[in-house]
Amino acid sequence: MADMGTFRTTIAIENPLARGRRHELPETLVDTGAELTWAPALVLESLGIARQKRLGFRTADEKFGHDLVDELVNGFNETDTTYRAELRELNDLNYARFDARLEQRLAVVAVLHFLPAARP
Repeated sequence: MADMGTFRTTIAIENPLARGRRHELPETLVDTGAELTWAPALVLESLGIARQKRLGFRTADEKFGHDLVDELVNGFNETDTTYRAELRELNDLNYARFDARLEQRLAVVAVLHFLPAARP
């Protein structure tokens, strides 16, 4: 057989029944020895490409496709939760800084308001 391998490139998906509109997927992994192509369901649905068959697959480390997807979703949710917690902490810190500066400025305004006017 000819040389086989993998590489990354931008691919475009188009509905063969509604030509003209394409969705590009940058940095897509292409396996020259693969029999099937895997694309995000939302991309296919947005192009009006209906699912005709659902196949499971097994990865090199013996995970089934559905398990792998669940693992990816769980990983995303954990990252999202961590990100939200860090963002909340940052917002709290920024609010505390803003509140402290506001109190300082209000104190300065209060002092200036009660000082007698300067006379020439």
